[in-house]
Amino acid sequence: MENGNEIIFQLTIADAIATGQDKHPDMEPELVESLIRKNISKIKNGLSSGLIWDEVLCYCFEEIVK
Repeated sequence: MENGNEIIFQLTIADAIATGQDKHPDMEPELVESLIRKNISKIKNGLSSGLIWDEVLCYCFEEIVK
């Protein structure tokens, strides 16, 4: 994973932990991390299109949970 993506990943994980989203009842934390890594481009695209961080994460986690 390129360095920019790793930074986005670490920030996403930190936010997920801070908001409790890493404790989703249907998923192990390792699965959450794996899905964030797979969706890193969606997260970056959301941020670059002007969404605020929480909107991007909500969108990302909604997609992951579906």
